[in-house]
Amino acid sequence: MAKRGGFPGGGMPGNMANLMKQAQKMQKQMEEQAKEMEEKRGVALYSLHSSKGLEWEIVFIPTLLDGVFPSSIEKENLEEEKRLYYVGCSRAKSFLHLSYPKYHYEKLGYFDKKSKFLDY
Repeated sequence: MAKRGGFPGGGMPGNMANLMKQAQKMQKQMEEQAKEMEEKRGVALYSLHSSKGLEWEIVFIPTLLDGVFPSSIEKENLEEEKRLYYVGCSRAKSFLHLSYPKYHYEKLGYFDKKSKFLDY
């Protein structure tokens, strides 16, 4: 009877078989990780308060209007809102988009002046 592959019994040596098993296992793990990364794509909506300690490639901070953000005219609250603004801006790894509409109307009033934070 002829030997297949030049190895006794026609199979692969133990080390080669283990190497193939490890390679297949690693390939499966990489495919699972790629699938997990694909599933995580999307849009995450966070308040500025809850975004502390987190980071994203792209961050949008919309509605930067005086009376909306910062929401208060009171000076003691302004410092806290500045800190929140800094937290929001510092969450962006690559891109930060700051925007404001021409006007914004809600039950608290009509707002049409861009936020003073945009001047910092």
